[in-house]
Amino acid sequence: MRLVFNFPGSSALDGELGPTQIAGLVANQLLHMLEANGLGRAIRIVVGIERTFDAEPDPFELRLASATLAWKLTRRQTEVMRLIARGDANKEIAASLGCAEGTIELHVTALLRRVGVSSRTQLVARFWSETWT
Repeated sequence: MRLVFNFPGSSALDGELGPTQIAGLVANQLLHMLEANGLGRAIRIVVGIERTFDAEPDPFELRLASATLAWKLTRRQTEVMRLIARGDANKEIAASLGCAEGTIELHVTALLRRVGVSSRTQLVARFWSETWT
């Protein structure tokens, strides 16, 4: 089967493509269209497209993506949540993200309020025990 693809904002593709390549091109184009709404990255994480189409998605990253969507976290809150869930202290998180430890304390406080818990331990427990659909 010979197909010619010419999506807006991309170069034309002309040649023999299998079902996997066609699905990949269509999914990629949809993600580009959703990027304007800020949904593209979340969808790529949830369906595991950020790696490859053949690789298994990382269960930790899937859980983090689910938490991000369910708790409506900002990008920075998601970065902080990732490091908290992996056991990093505020000082380590600050070094990893290139900011002051006081800034991380503010992010942690915002996370606690957003999730409705009163301690880091409760936040991590909720992160690992929550079941998202």
